[in-house]
Amino acid sequence: MAPLRISSWNIGLRGLERICGADEVNAAPDVHGITRRSGFGSIQSLLAALDADIVCLQELKLKELGGPEMALTCPEGWDSFVSLCRVQTPATSYGRYAGVATFCRTSCRPRLAEEGITGVLGGGGGGDGGGGGSSSFDGLDDAARREIDSEGRAVLTIHGGLAILNVYVPAVTSDDAAQAERRAAFKLSFLRALESRARSLLASGLQVLIIGDLNIAPAPIDSARQMARPL
Repeated sequence: MAPLRISSWNIGLRGLERICGADEVNAAPDVHGITRRSGFGSIQSLLAALDADIVCLQELKLKELGGPEMALTCPEGWDSFVSLCRVQTPATSYGRYAGVATFCRTSCRPRLAEEGITGVLGGGGGGDGGGGGSSSFDGLDDAARREIDSEGRAVLTIHGGLAILNVYVPAVTSDDAAQAERRAAFKLSFLRALESRARSLLASGLQVLIIGDLNIAPAPIDSARQMARPL
């Protein structure tokens, strides 16, 4: 298999529609106080700028794949594999929340693609030989697996002997203690399921790349928000 150029980008609050719109978008300053031009004009221009064979995007913030959204996810010369939020509540802007997509040049079309990480949403091979499917989650019933995959946070694609898990791991951001506890439990469930799927894929003989926004900072130096310390 020829070497692959793989790019990952959390496009954040702007979302795919806005960042690929006709007008230039100036984002709010990030945690470093930097304001960046973020308008590309089209999905083709965005993908060209990233100059990769496979592009993994997180935080699409698309509510559905209707006509306008289809134009964003079907650029000429590319295949796309998308997972969107299924939770229709005010907290998710009635579905316009999270979302991930993996864009692959047609020359790098995967032999298998699947939405989510637990296999419950379908689209994959169903077994460890194909994509490390449902046999990886014998301890979880369908309801628990659907909850893990309910927010559009993962897409699996398999290219030859390489499995790519494009993920947007949940964050815990609420100031409400009870809500923060619930989200922390959901995040832990998601991460355990991700580990289980990755191990299953490895056991089937595949190489595994977990890529995306992991929302994990093992040490203060790994966070952009770390406190300044004297030398």
